[in-house]
Amino acid sequence: MSSWAAATPNASINSREDLNVGIIAMRFWAELAYGKSIRGRADQNGRFFRKAIQFIMELYFLRHGEADWPDWKKSDDERPLTKRGKKEMHEIAAFLVRLKARPNLILTSPLPRAAQTAEIAAEHLEVKCREDRRLAPGFGPAELEELIRKNSAESLMIVGHEPDFTKTISALTGASLKLSKAGIALVDVDLSSRKGRLLWLFPPKVAKN
Repeated sequence: MSSWAAATPNASINSREDLNVGIIAMRFWAELAYGKSIRGRADQNGRFFRKAIQFIMELYFLRHGEADWPDWKKSDDERPLTKRGKKEMHEIAAFLVRLKARPNLILTSPLPRAAQTAEIAAEHLEVKCREDRRLAPGFGPAELEELIRKNSAESLMIVGHEPDFTKTISALTGASLKLSKAGIALVDVDLSSRKGRLLWLFPPKVAKN
């Protein structure tokens, strides 16, 4: 039986669970016909089905906050956020809460300035955060492909560095942009084509308004 037949009222329905899954399937085909992306979370009975047909991933790119220390003597990789950088990140994170950003998971570069940025965002957004070495300096489209393949989240936030993020977003979307420190961008990624659409980009000063 085709997937379309399974979604139609003529298909055999043997239980309430079959009915729930069928309703979700019908909604999917209607949304697909009208060109709308699949975002909403399924109810309990349809969660597996919904996950299987998900095509769009929300991908937040968050650049680490200010970490410029004029008299820094140690390795550049060890630089933490400055006091101002931490304050700015709390403002950005609170701004994301107001935007109703709801990533399922935050992945971060292991470098201190990025990890601290991610921890602040995770605290405000009440979401889990973990380090991933692929987000260290040198991150690009190949590393992003691995992250997407290993994380089946509907919405993912990644925290990292420049110029890596600008280059990766440009490769995904074709957009010309610059992501400032503590800047945040949201890209919709089509999981079937791995092409993206830049929805918005905000510098940290927007959070102060």
